[in-house]
Parts: sequence; structure tokens; C-alpha cells
Amino acid sequence: MIQNEEILLEVKNLKTYYKISTGIIKAIDNVSFQLNRGETLGLIGESGCGKTTLIKTILRILPSNGLIAGGIINYKGNNILKMDSKRINKLRWEEISLIPQSAMNSLDPVYKLGDQIVETILAHESISKKEAYKRSEKVFEIVGLGKNRLKDYPHQYSGGMKQRAVIAMSLVLNPEIIIADEPTTALDVVVQAQILSKINNILENYKGSLIMATHDISVIAQTCIKIAVMYGGKIVEFGKAQRILKKPYHPYMIAMKNAFPSVIGKKKKLISISGNPPSLLNPSEGCRFAPRCPFSFKKCLSVSPNIYKTSDGYVTCHRFDEVDKLQYYSEKEETWIQGKVRI
Repeated sequence: MIQNEEILLEVKNLKTYYKISTGIIKAIDNVSFQLNRGETLGLIGESGCGKTTLIKTILRILPSNGLIAGGIINYKGNNILKMDSKRINKLRWEEISLIPQSAMNSLDPVYKLGDQIVETILAHESISKKEAYKRSEKVFEIVGLGKNRLKDYPHQYSGGMKQRAVIAMSLVLNPEIIIADEPTTALDVVVQAQILSKINNILENYKGSLIMATHDISVIAQTCIKIAVMYGGKIVEFGKAQRILKKPYHPYMIAMKNAFPSVIGKKKKLISISGNPPSLLNPSEGCRFAPRCPFSFKKCLSVSPNIYKTSDGYVTCHRFDEVDKLQYYSEKEETWIQGKVRI
């Protein structure tokens, strides 16, 4: 992929809440990051951490009880949050496209795939139906599907083929940014590998950028240049994927790394993370990982940590200056069994 320092998307202090009968859920709380042209960014974290809400906020497709409470989302210097409905409708698919969760079920079962893709093109561009169909053939070839399959209905496709078809739809208007929300969910490992391989092949020749949201570290490792680690509606660590996957700074990412198997290096016992993700209905003022963190102390429970700059991004942890100690003790199973350690 092409890499330079042109900022394509910039999110600043974003806050997205949901109104429910019992109060306000702070699903996204003061999130900031940048995406440069040609970059692939992975959003990683447990279910409920805010990945999908962040994506829906960027595209402004929140449900009726969703509220953007603050912040800025600049796309090429223009604030998406201030765009009128006509401009935002043009932005979706044409400039920022989405591969949604359960993409296999997002296709209309009563229309042939070719008709669905052609309809997408004609909704945004003034070209003939014949030209639109030819473009559909090209994107099907890119994702490894024969152009003859455009004449088939979704039920005639396997799960992996449906996923490829949706990826083709996301490419058909040559968007600047593709956002993939758990693109390999519900696929078996063989098909997952095929889909990720196909995405990587596309990205090698694609001039746009990719945001990939997933809870699967292996998916991020195969596709992303940078990582934003999300927990409790916040980004707790941001930086280069290679560094974060090898030597994470935040205790949550350290814990995730310990809990995920690797085929590289010595065999070691996986260490689970005790406890549950925080409630975002009434989140604490302190670090949201503190109740599950074996390295937390009194300040962690009551004071939100500062953002500390790193060589490749940033991290939010009161004990960032002790990161070498945290990494050393985090590799010991007893650290997580005991729950709290003094170092």
C-alpha cells in the first residue's frame, strides 16, 4: 500500500452516547486518532468496547437513541458531523464504504448479485447500466469471483463467497476509506484465511485506506499497519501494529496478548483476564480497566490517566513509566491469579 503523511481521517475528542430508559450509556468517550492515506488501522478490543459504535458514528448511521455528544470527525479537513444529509449520503459508499458485521446476511435475497452492485453504482454515478455491469465484473475478478456469478442469487453462494461479494461492493465506487466491521466473523478458519489473503492482495494495489474492527488479534496481525486498542469506550493505546503486538504498553493489551495463542516462539500457557468489561451506564472517573488490572492502585480507580506520547503513538496508563516492570510481571500467571501485585 501507498504510505505518506497525508491525513485522510482525523477524530478528535469524540463522544457518542446512547439514551436508554435507565440512563445514558457512554459508548464512546473522548476518543481521538488519525488515519493517513494508504494506512490500515486495526480497532481491537472485547465485544462492547465501542468498536461498532465508533464506525457507526463516523458514517453517521447511529440508531435513533444514539447521540453524538461532542468532538470532531474531519475527513479531508471537512467535519463529517456538520455535513447535511445530501453530502453525507454521497460520502457513504462513494468515499467511505462499509463491510458490516454479518456481511453474509446483508445481501438482498430476491435480487441477483449483479443487479445489487449495479444499483449501488447507479445510485452514485451517472453512467449507463452496461458500464456499471462491466465495472461489477471487474470488482468480482478482483475478489476472486467469476463474472458469471453476478447472475446468481445470494442463496447460491457459500459463506465465504458472500463475504467476497460484499467486499466487491465496498470497492465498486473506489472509496478513499473502507471500514470493515468484524469481516471474518462466523467464517471457519480456512475461509477466514482466504478472505484475509484476498484483502491483503487488494490492499497491495489499492490507493485508499482501511479501518478493520475485530476482537481477533490474528486478523489485525495479518492486515494492519497501526492499532487502536479500545476498552470501555476509550482508546487506551495507539501505535504501530508491529510494536504493539510484540511489546504492548497498556496492561489491557498486555493481558490480551497473554490470552492469545501464537505459533511463533516457545509454547506457553495462555493466561485469561479475570473479571468483566465495565458498565458504560455509569463508568468510573478513573481508568476503566483498573478493577481487572493487577497493577492498579488507589489513583487508578478515581483519576482518569493522562495521555502519554510514545515513539509511535500514545498510551493512557498511570504506570506508563514502569512499563518494563509491568511487562515482566505480566508474563507470570500468578500475577493474574492473585489479582493484585506490588511492584
